[in-house]
Amino acid sequence: MSNNLFKILNVIKLAHTLDNNAEYKSSDYIFNKILKLAQDVPFQLAEGLETNDPKDVMSYFMGFAFDMVQRKPTISQKRLTMEVEKKVNDKIAEMSEENKNKFSNLLEDVLKELKNQSFWNKLPETSDDQRKVVFDPNSPGFDNAFKYILDVEGGYTDFNPSTGDPRTNLGIIQSEYDKYRSNRGLAQQSVSNITKDEAKEIYFNNYWVPTQADLLYEKLPKTAITIFDFAVNSGLGGASSVVAKTLNIPSSRFDGKMIDTILDTGASMGDEKLSRSLIERRFVNYDEIISRDPRKSVYRKGWHNRLDKLSDMINQVNVV
Repeated sequence: MSNNLFKILNVIKLAHTLDNNAEYKSSDYIFNKILKLAQDVPFQLAEGLETNDPKDVMSYFMGFAFDMVQRKPTISQKRLTMEVEKKVNDKIAEMSEENKNKFSNLLEDVLKELKNQSFWNKLPETSDDQRKVVFDPNSPGFDNAFKYILDVEGGYTDFNPSTGDPRTNLGIIQSEYDKYRSNRGLAQQSVSNITKDEAKEIYFNNYWVPTQADLLYEKLPKTAITIFDFAVNSGLGGASSVVAKTLNIPSSRFDGKMIDTILDTGASMGDEKLSRSLIERRFVNYDEIISRDPRKSVYRKGWHNRLDKLSDMINQVNVV
């Protein structure tokens, strides 16, 4: 093994350790600066593309792809393609008009070159986080989550003119129910008539699948239910924001990178500890919402009661 390659492997180990401890800036600095030692391994070149010839530019993107594979050896070809495409398009947006003309076929050329790389052929075509999830109302994970949600959401409540809260039943608001029935060619009706089976399908398609909770549940059942509850209560954006702040990562609506980070964090700190960290951050988030809009203080007790119930839920030994 060459001296440079030995150094590279040690640097990669250090960067991975920092990455696993959420020291993302330090990890990125190491990958972006120190790995330039490589002579026989492609890696990132200077950010500015104006002085780079086409060959150097290609090395830049192959280095970016190689970096991603080192960070996540099980990344799929499909996911890597998406990440590389985004990187190329970001760079094109930064280019001068002269360089945009010079590299007019850049994306096509980069993707073609990517498939010639030795590391590309070792990757799976797709991964678990990209599988199509089929509605299974009796899957153990979702069934547990749904029973909990019914308990905290309660039954029918009419429109509240003082708060503007819409008609709701089993936690499903009227407009969401209208959309569900419209998509199935069914006549509109009051959400007071919603069935448990209808509510179950809505929760599965609108919250369980988008948070990739089925994938999380396999390894981190308590964390999966915690995140699912956040999404039901505050929407996917609100839930993603709480998770991102807890893990000190960008909020990204539960894409593959966020799910990988959740799984890695749960593996290192434990399912229950991670779920409790998320709940603690949720308490802080509620206080922040109220500080921005004091009128929402009327919800404080209900919000806190919900989190107390969630804490009790994850205490149960039979959650899995």
